[in-house]
Amino acid sequence: NEMKDFLVYGASSSSPLSTLQHPDIISNHHQADERKRCFEFGNSIGLAHHSQVLLNSHAVDGDGCDVPVDSSSTVILNTMLSENYTHDGSRSCIIGKSTVVEHCQLKSDINIGSNCLISGLRGRCKSRLTIPSNFVCQMIKLRKNWREMLGVSTNDDETNEECFVYIYHNINDDIKKHSNCYGVPFEKLFEKNRLSYDDLWEVNDEQKLLWNAKINPVVSKTGMSSAIDWSIFTWIDHFIKTSGTDFDDNEASVKESFNKWKTHTRISLSQLRAVADASYEFKYRADCQRRFEASNQFQNVLLSRLHDELNLEGAVDDEIGLISTLDALDKVIIQSIKAGSFDISSRAFMMIGNIFSFLAEKCTDEKNVVKIIKDDLNIYESIAQFKSLINDGEKRIEICKDLLRYRDFILLSQMNKCSFKIHAGEFEDVAFALTELCVSRGIKVARTKSSTSLGIWTIASAPARVDISGGWSDTPPISYEFGGAVAGIAVTVNGRKPLQAKCRKFSGSSGILLCTESRDINTGKLIQSERVYLNVVKDLSDYCDPSASCALLKCALLILGLYPIEKV
Repeated sequence: NEMKDFLVYGASSSSPLSTLQHPDIISNHHQADERKRCFEFGNSIGLAHHSQVLLNSHAVDGDGCDVPVDSSSTVILNTMLSENYTHDGSRSCIIGKSTVVEHCQLKSDINIGSNCLISGLRGRCKSRLTIPSNFVCQMIKLRKNWREMLGVSTNDDETNEECFVYIYHNINDDIKKHSNCYGVPFEKLFEKNRLSYDDLWEVNDEQKLLWNAKINPVVSKTGMSSAIDWSIFTWIDHFIKTSGTDFDDNEASVKESFNKWKTHTRISLSQLRAVADASYEFKYRADCQRRFEASNQFQNVLLSRLHDELNLEGAVDDEIGLISTLDALDKVIIQSIKAGSFDISSRAFMMIGNIFSFLAEKCTDEKNVVKIIKDDLNIYESIAQFKSLINDGEKRIEICKDLLRYRDFILLSQMNKCSFKIHAGEFEDVAFALTELCVSRGIKVARTKSSTSLGIWTIASAPARVDISGGWSDTPPISYEFGGAVAGIAVTVNGRKPLQAKCRKFSGSSGILLCTESRDINTGKLIQSERVYLNVVKDLSDYCDPSASCALLKCALLILGLYPIEKV
């Protein structure tokens, strides 16, 4: 509580008195005096001038936009929050006044009350994370041999699991007294045989204090497919709202939550002091800072169209790093699609493909590699639908969100991770489709004002090109990712321009005849030719395939306005 007040009020740049009087935040004048002293001390040492240092955070909503935080009374320190998209447009990430969120890396719908201290929460949440006002919640890693240290029975499967403990208390609970638990008198917990003393304390515990009460559940995490199950605390929210009454008449989910909590392995604060993995926690907090900086770098490079290399080494080494990196890419994709900057979103989707390839490299089991199927989404149908939309930006954003959900579905599956190689190609195809939109959207159709007579040839000739340096660097996707520059010279061959195109109109037949020829530069002798007849619009559909017959001539006809290119 004292640390939270120091961070909130000691770093305040304006008088906190109006905030301190807020009935949801403070209940007595003693607390007001304490927080006023924090404010005065913070100002005396100049902490308020560095308050923005505390806001070293990254919080985004489902649309890739920053989550608004009242920085005058809320501190988010070394934290990355990502909320999910809600179809009704409502906020799914809410943080109350005078709350401190530190060293957290969360992907979840979040509702945190006022005057809370939230520390070290990491990973995905299965359900909405709801923390009432005036609560402290902390997630701490346990040592690998914690069961042995505490005499807890175990099996072989459990020895390799990463285990964490949740500290969940009212911020005003006195841990060295037998008074309140979750802000409600202890005795309320023992009414109607909900809990017994033996459920919370060891038989030989002489003092029954919050300090040695086994109320902190231990959970295990086994990788990307596991997630924080916050339902274990649902009953506590109900318990404090009703001050411990009406417990037997509440809905089934509350009873299920209570039974889950009661049967879970739980430890006390006194036990935690011995089995907490402090070195892991220090490293985790340092990694939060590194991941935050890496995510900012990814966003800056992509959104600014910089040519810097984006290195995935270290960025996706574990679940938390992977979530942070993907959240940063999600923000870039949604923002760039909104702005119509398809070159930026193309590069971000290409990075998603690179991440799948990177993860697949760590897989050694090449057997039983199968594509992971999501019944309600076909990625190539989504690509085709995206390309067909002309001016419907909102629909394109929805399609992108579906693709990102599909990505998460793959990552969370229990299938062989070697399957990621297949899905890497899918997201590369999404990137190529977006690059194609960049090219086709920039085409300006030529308009002719005059027409030649039947049977008269119109001829155009051009010199040959000698490519000195940079050839093809001016073509997508290279030009969009790294820029492009080509040095070349135009030359004649034997005093003649060797490249020629000609066309004419004639009567007596329907359709269009396209013909390409290769001739000897000196004698004019025909070496090779290719012909294509165009009778219906569908015959133009392979204009974008370089290997198709007369593809370049088909492109020329479309540029000249023969038919709208977006309808081919």
